Amino acid sequence: MSARPPSAPAVSADGADAPEVQLLVARQPIFDGAGDRAGYELLYRGSATATSASGIDSEHMSAEVLANALAGLGVEAIAEGVPAWLNFPRGMLLTGGWRLFDPRDVVIEVLETVDADREVLEVLASARQAGYRVALDDFVHSPERAPLVAHADLIKVDVLGRTADELDAVRRTLGPYGRPLVAERVEDEPMRRACAALGFELFQGYYFARPETLSRREVPVQQASLIRLLNLLADEAVTDPVVEDAFGADPSLSFKLLRLVNSAQFGGRDIHSIRHAVQLAGRKTLSRWLGVLFVSSLARRGGSGGELVHTAVQRAHLLGSLGAAGGGDAGELFMVGLFSTLEPLLGMPFAQLLRAINVAPGVRAALLERRGEYAAYLALAEAFERGEWDAVRDGSAALGLDPGRLAQLYRESLALATEHLRLARY
Repeated sequence: MSARPPSAPAVSADGADAPEVQLLVARQPIFDGAGDRAGYELLYRGSATATSASGIDSEHMSAEVLANALAGLGVEAIAEGVPAWLNFPRGMLLTGGWRLFDPRDVVIEVLETVDADREVLEVLASARQAGYRVALDDFVHSPERAPLVAHADLIKVDVLGRTADELDAVRRTLGPYGRPLVAERVEDEPMRRACAALGFELFQGYYFARPETLSRREVPVQQASLIRLLNLLADEAVTDPVVEDAFGADPSLSFKLLRLVNSAQFGGRDIHSIRHAVQLAGRKTLSRWLGVLFVSSLARRGGSGGELVHTAVQRAHLLGSLGAAGGGDAGELFMVGLFSTLEPLLGMPFAQLLRAINVAPGVRAALLERRGEYAAYLALAEAFERGEWDAVRDGSAALGLDPGRLAQLYRESLALATEHLRLARY
């Protein structure tokens, strides 16, 4: 897929500046004795260039990581089929943040700052009864913290700088509890061998891999309402009053809707209500307009983001016209073109984007896999934009289109894109 361009500032649905939301989380793999991945510990990062967490309390760091893993980047995408080890300070243990995750997807990692008080022990017992695994992070045995071991499945030991005798003493202390030991901060081969010889079962540290920071831009809250409306319009079971209520909940969108339906495109009619505007526009037109509004809200005019937005809207009009000329579904082809630049605009893969937006199977196949009936239209538009005339000739012939007609439709799509973006930015 396309490489990510320099980030463009996000804008709100009404065109005003909005802070860009960048989701960041680092992951460091945990390996078993055979060298296979057994999990990823997820770590807080304050910036894309940070190599450690600093200057912020553990509750805030854990909250950021959990939010990004749950609703942003996605724990399944981050951990790639192995459990994600999530750090939990005391407050987040007690509020039950771990319940938001499937027990099969995560390991609850209890931070070393958590005391073994009655409330904590009860929570850990409940979590394990519900099927969650619990690991004790940087565990140092003491009478005060010993009760935690009875409610844990794994014990992590910081091995950095320890001698073989010190590690053997740790093993003899913790071994009777019968919990697998995890060696963390393993930085060289001699330490790995020493820990393996002492019976450690899992390993983590710079010797294997440094934490890798994952990031992407999040869809700002203003755009979430646009996605919700797009999904409502795509659902035939949703009634017009429900759509009306969704518009009515957002004064800015209601104003834009009325301006749209009052435009020359609809004959400048008098509009009596939001329901009247929805009925006059029709669902297909509203879906197109909301799609353009969503895409145009992702970047300023000008700069790489602005160019990607204009390309998306122009390509949408071109593909819609090509579909009408060649017997394809103009509405679905419009969406293929419109969403074709979202991956570089948001810096997130199509697979994640299309989990949020309900699109027809043909649209999904064209964007995700470049296959299906619409993929040839998208490839033809891209070839024309790049000036690859042999590919244009062959692609036009395959779709039964006249290359001269394609050039005319391209010119028309440029003008339509300019007008459509103007309406979207009212």
